[in-house]
Formats: sequence, structure tokens, C-alpha cells
Amino acid sequence: FYFFYISNRNIKGLREWTIGMIIMAIGFWLVFMRGSIPNLISICIANAFTIFGSACFMIGIVNFLNVKYSRYLIFTVAGLLWLPFIFLYQDFTLLNIRIHIITLSTVIFFGSSSYYLLKEYMNKRTNSLAITGISCLITAISCVARSAYIFLHETQSDAYLKQNLESSAFLSSLNAIFLSVITVSFILLLAGILMLIADHLKEDLEHAMAEQSKFWSMIAHEFRTPLGTINSSAQIVQAFVPKSEKMAQEEIDRIKQTSLRLSGLVDKCLLHDWFASTSIQKHETLFDLQDLIQKLSFEYDIKFKDDIHEPVQMLGDTYLLSVAFSSLIDNALKYGKTRDACYISCSVHQKHICVDVFDDGEGIPPKEQNLIFDKFYRMKKHSKHNGGGLGLYITRKILDYHNAHVCPIYSNGSIFRVTFPNETV
Repeated sequence: FYFFYISNRNIKGLREWTIGMIIMAIGFWLVFMRGSIPNLISICIANAFTIFGSACFMIGIVNFLNVKYSRYLIFTVAGLLWLPFIFLYQDFTLLNIRIHIITLSTVIFFGSSSYYLLKEYMNKRTNSLAITGISCLITAISCVARSAYIFLHETQSDAYLKQNLESSAFLSSLNAIFLSVITVSFILLLAGILMLIADHLKEDLEHAMAEQSKFWSMIAHEFRTPLGTINSSAQIVQAFVPKSEKMAQEEIDRIKQTSLRLSGLVDKCLLHDWFASTSIQKHETLFDLQDLIQKLSFEYDIKFKDDIHEPVQMLGDTYLLSVAFSSLIDNALKYGKTRDACYISCSVHQKHICVDVFDDGEGIPPKEQNLIFDKFYRMKKHSKHNGGGLGLYITRKILDYHNAHVCPIYSNGSIFRVTFPNETV
């Protein structure tokens, strides 16, 4: 707990857990040293550490759960529970009374901790809250059972115990069971607290990622307008620059290409943020897939192989599908050897429709055919080309959204085959 606290000081309650566990560990150690050290230390001081350690543990729980409490009241109760030990530690005949007081302190602090943890569990339903709450409850119940055992033992006379050996053996076995149960409950308690810390760190990470996503979404939105202005201005300037000025024309083309590339990257970031949101709504319409692909082939100046000669009506989001096919065409033009060899085609089969995007590039090695769809993944041999590793990831997301499938096929180059199920047609 100390090392967790050093590296995670911002977690509420972790400091009190650390202090409480250390104090209780010292108290237990002093109890086991009884007979080797003075009674003042092994009884009076040891029980003070145990009681105040339990109080610190409870403060850690309520702090972690953001429950309102009075630190002054908790420590006052702990002080009142410890006060009798100042007068009782020298009298060994009062051992059972001391045990009952320790039981009372355990029930108060661990029982209260269990109540707050299980109450929070009813809202969040997390395993960490359940395990920690149940382990605190087991600790309190086992201490009560031990006090009941001692009380039962006190009521039996020595003569009666000698005449009823089975009863005596049963009472002795209860003590062994208590030690076993209390050990298991403390192990579960430690595991539960570690799980609580892990859940808290996970929540912090998810919150940070959500904030980061909001930030990039805001940046992407802010970039779209100036990028559109730059591209429009470049086109206007190019219209007034004589074609004989080749250097100026090349620089303007470079500005247009760069702004379009950045605009495409912004669109991909926005789509990534959209897919990461929890409120995705479909905008499906009935459209002609052939017509959509033909328009994209004209826009990118790429061959379109039409063997069907009739409309292919299907339901889907035309904007998202345009983004997906555009990403595949971009890759074909980027990694293909010649532009003339690239093409896009559509074919209808009995159970599905296929859209193929072909380029005559080097192809994709079998080991990387599944990896290329991972977020931010880029093949090493393509590192010299511009790209952010989001294109194919978003393409697969869009096609998953339409219950479609995309896979690369090696055939004297690369074919990215998109397969739509027949029910969408």
C-alpha cells in the first residue's frame, strides 16, 4: 500500500488505508510478541494500534466513496474504546473483557465500512466493491463469533468441560476456525482494496481518454473551416496565374494537395470520434451502389468495371460508405505502381455483392493482412508515404456498421474486397 500511495497520491482514501494497514500490522506484531516485551507495549499499545488502525481504515473507505463523515467523531470513538486498556492491561483475569472490546471496535469500524461499500455496490455493481464489502463483513462477523465462543466458554465450568469432552473439543475448534476465517477475510480485503484502486485508475484513464477525444474533436472542427478556405483560395489564385508559370502552378498544386490531405485527416479524426461515441444513430437510405461507385471512380479518375448494367439497390449510409470506398481508392492510388492499372468494380452474386478495389502494388504480406486494420498501424515498407494509420481502421468500422466484410487479397497486386450480405440488397 505504501508503494501504491507513493505513485498514486491523488486517490482519495489511499493514504488512510496505508496508514491504517501499517498501524494494524504493527499492532498484530506486538500482540504476537507478548511475553517477550512488557505488557504495556504488547497489550496497551498493541491494542491502541489495532483500534486506531481500524479507524483509519474506515476513514479511507468513506473518503474513497466520497461519503460525508466526521473524522473527529471516528477518532473520539476509537479513543473511548481504547481507554479501558490503560486500566485493564495488567490484569490477566480480564483478558476476555479486552477481547470483547476489540470485537466491539472491529464491528463498529469494519461493519460500518462494509455497510458503505455494499451500499455503493448496489449502485455500481462492481466486483471490487462486493469483495471488499463482504471481506469487511466477514471480519466483523468472525470477531462476533469469537466473542460468542469466549462467552460460551466462560459459562462452562471446568467439571462440566471434563465430563463433556466433545463440547470442549468443539469450543477449541471454534478458535482455530476463527483464526482461519480472519486470515482469509484479510487476504480478501487486501485483494478487494487493490481491485478498488485498479478500478479507480481505470476510471481516471477512461476519463482522460474521453477528454483527449473531446480535445481532438474540437481541434478537428476548428481546422475544417481554414483548410476549406485555403483550398478555395488556392483554386482562385490558380485561375489567375498563367499556365506558363509552371513553378507557380506546381506550388499552388502542392498547397491544394496538402490542404486536401489535411482535410481528409480531419474527417478521419471526426469519424473516429463519432464511432467512439455511445450515441451512434444510423442514417440509412435506399440508394444505388453502382451509381455511388461510378461517381467515386469519376472523382478519383480511376477505372470502373461495370459488368452488371443495372442498378444495385441497397440500404446504407451513403456518406459513410463514400468515406470507406474513398479510403480504399486512396490507398490503391498511393501504393499502386501505375494509376492506369488501378480500378474499382462491383459484382452481384446469389448471396452477396462484392466491391473490389485493385492496385498493382507490392501486395500485403499474409502476416500483416489482419494488422493493417488496427488503429494507427502502418506497414514498415510504407513509412515513407503520408498517412496516419486511421484510414483502414475507419473503413472496417464503417463496413462493420453495415454488416459488411473487407479483406485484402493478393493477385499480382492488391485487391481489397468488400462483401455485403444479400439482405442489404
